[in-house]
Amino acid sequence: MLVSRFANGGKSILGQDRALDVLGWNQILQYSFGKGLYEQVLFLFHRMRDSGLHPNASTFPSVIGSCTKLSTPQFGEKIHAFTIRYGCDSDQYVCSSLVHMYAKSQHMDDALQLFERMPQRSVVSWTTLIQGYARLGSFNEAVEMFEIMQRDGIRPNAVTILSVIPACLRLRDGESLHAYVVKLGLESDSLVATSIADMYMKFRAAGNATQVFHGLRDKNKITWLVMVSGLAHNGFIGDAVSLVCRILWDFDLILDSTALVTLVSACTDTGVIEYGKWIHMYTIKVGVELDVYIGTALLNMYAKFGDLEFSHRMFERLLEPNLVSWNAILHSYARQGFLEEFMQLFRRLNQTGLYLDSATIRNCILALVSSSNYRRESQLGECFHGLAIKHGFFDSEIATANAILDFYAKTGNLESAKELFLCTKDRRDVISWNCLMNAYVNGGFGEEAIKLFYQMQLACIVPDSFTISNVLAASACSGLLSFGQCMHAYLIRQGYSYCVIWDSFIGTSLVNMYGKCGQVKSAYMVFEETQFKDTATWNAMVAGFSQNGYTSEALALFYSHLKSMGGSFVFDSAVAIAISACSQSGCLDVGKSLHCYILRKGLEGDSKVSNAILSMYSKCGVVEDAKLFFEGMSEKDTTSWTAMIAGYAMNGRVNGALSLFEEMTKEKDVEPNQVTFLEVLWACSHGGLLKEGWGYFERMRRVYKIKARADHYCCVVDLLGRSGHLYEAYALIRSMEVRADAAVWGALVGACRIHGELELGQIAGEELLRAEETNNGYHVLLSNVYAVVGWWECAARVRKEVKVQGHTWNKSPGWSRIEVRN
Repeated sequence: MLVSRFANGGKSILGQDRALDVLGWNQILQYSFGKGLYEQVLFLFHRMRDSGLHPNASTFPSVIGSCTKLSTPQFGEKIHAFTIRYGCDSDQYVCSSLVHMYAKSQHMDDALQLFERMPQRSVVSWTTLIQGYARLGSFNEAVEMFEIMQRDGIRPNAVTILSVIPACLRLRDGESLHAYVVKLGLESDSLVATSIADMYMKFRAAGNATQVFHGLRDKNKITWLVMVSGLAHNGFIGDAVSLVCRILWDFDLILDSTALVTLVSACTDTGVIEYGKWIHMYTIKVGVELDVYIGTALLNMYAKFGDLEFSHRMFERLLEPNLVSWNAILHSYARQGFLEEFMQLFRRLNQTGLYLDSATIRNCILALVSSSNYRRESQLGECFHGLAIKHGFFDSEIATANAILDFYAKTGNLESAKELFLCTKDRRDVISWNCLMNAYVNGGFGEEAIKLFYQMQLACIVPDSFTISNVLAASACSGLLSFGQCMHAYLIRQGYSYCVIWDSFIGTSLVNMYGKCGQVKSAYMVFEETQFKDTATWNAMVAGFSQNGYTSEALALFYSHLKSMGGSFVFDSAVAIAISACSQSGCLDVGKSLHCYILRKGLEGDSKVSNAILSMYSKCGVVEDAKLFFEGMSEKDTTSWTAMIAGYAMNGRVNGALSLFEEMTKEKDVEPNQVTFLEVLWACSHGGLLKEGWGYFERMRRVYKIKARADHYCCVVDLLGRSGHLYEAYALIRSMEVRADAAVWGALVGACRIHGELELGQIAGEELLRAEETNNGYHVLLSNVYAVVGWWECAARVRKEVKVQGHTWNKSPGWSRIEVRN
């Protein structure tokens, strides 16, 4: 009667709330809770207390349940205090409600403490506690509670089983639970069976899931869709499509958007375009092709399969694309490096009024990094950095900060990369460390990368395979063989010894390190131990042989790989390395054979391969062939122009090199880099063109804003020294922005020897020995400087110092190689 009156005219009842007794209030509270009026329940509870009545055990379940539904644990704690105050905290239903409230709000310590004080524990209480642990991710605790529940003689119900299934972390645990379900007689419950099948699918045990599926008599729509999605996720696309056909043929079921998106995504991941097109036709048939989620999955599939044009058409057909759709099409263009088309879409996105998310910013960074001219887009990258800060993504998500850090690392902006790394001190992960470490390696600062690795260990960050690869690369670029060997030992000590044998990525990194450090035997030993060799592993070993003068072995290994692939081996990087080996050995005939192989396999359009061919013809002295090949190239990048300039320079055609450089500067999409200017300065040095060389040096620094390296200074010092401007060369060395290495001082010492400048030669010689005192060649050079002017005592002293230090006086012999033709 009271509930009816409250439902029809609640205000009149509340106006007479002092006339209500506890039973009446409880009925009103239960009625409001049943209707989902949770805030009203809390309001009425306060009115009840204000009326002077004391709540009883029947009052609190509705009030506590309302706190749980509203996710207000702080107010729930106050209600808990009221239960103690009014002596209701020992009631079974009140305790169960409190346990559920604390578990739902993830206060598991309070829930467990209250649960242990309960006089009687029902299956509902146990299930509530297990659900709380599982929801929190404490799966071991959830399974432990489930086992204690069985020891206490409490029989689990279907809800308990459904709560425990997600807590199974291993397949054998899932199989044990499945056996227990059969023992309880719950295997016929459709929800339980569906959850077990889904669990097996997540463990990639599709056979077990199929047995559960076929053993279930009453299959509902969810069961069918779980099987379809599970088979698709496990790569059984054909079986999933067959099951879809059976659903459509035998049952009146229509696949929902979730199942269709799962199928399309599985086809995308496994590369099965035929089934993807079949599913696309099905979406057209049932009229859901333009559903925003299905359409997004389809456009992403076609983009990944290389049909970017059709993917774009799919996007344009979507009636109301959401941000996920925009991010999908943006990612497609970003991944392909189409920066201009990406920016056009990005501007359109800004005009839609949709709020950008972190994935959008990461797509922007990916578009820059994938672009061929990403080094020239540093300002645009800084704009995207500012956009991330403006929208709060930089501080909230480390993935966005890592993407920006990776951009700065790849563009050579080491200072910005270090500053950004410091800003993420409290939330950086292993990817953050890897990005900065890679920046140091790419910049040639191998020792700094190794120091960063030590700091990473002190920060208790567990290194991954990319970290190990970076450290090994740092050892190689710094020539620190001993540290690389220590890293190899570290891998074995930490339990990574299997990586050398099984993981091709780790094996390739070790082969690279040993090869670049001149330890060809060690590199080959690791290569032989690596059981799963991919293309990169073979390439690393071929390059190791080639870089250390073992040209015949390099080519033999290349042909061995080619033979093992049955002649279908067409990887461009491997061919480029083999051609580079021909360049170093002067094997022109072999290089021409490889050129023919490239034409037959259709690899001539790849820039790496084309540049390798161009360099091979130049280094083999066939400049005219190199010129013809260069002129026939459809796309010439900076490396192509630089290789041709170097070809002219090394074959004495200085004017041709400089003319080609001027022609290069007139090209719109090509800009000279540090290597290009190095070749130009080298040509000027060997041609004795002082004025032109100094002009190019200034042009590099002032016009193109390229920072001069030590080898650039070495060319200019050599140019000034050959022309007799010795003190100008010395002044240039003292004003260098980078540390002068032995090559720079050696160029000045050589010039002093030619011109008989003893005083300056002695100063430069001392600096030379300090820079690299173990090089016998530099001792010989300084001794010859003294001998030219007749200072025989000083020459003898230099020779004596070498003997005292334990070095042999003999210089390492030089060598050359030519191809003998019949």
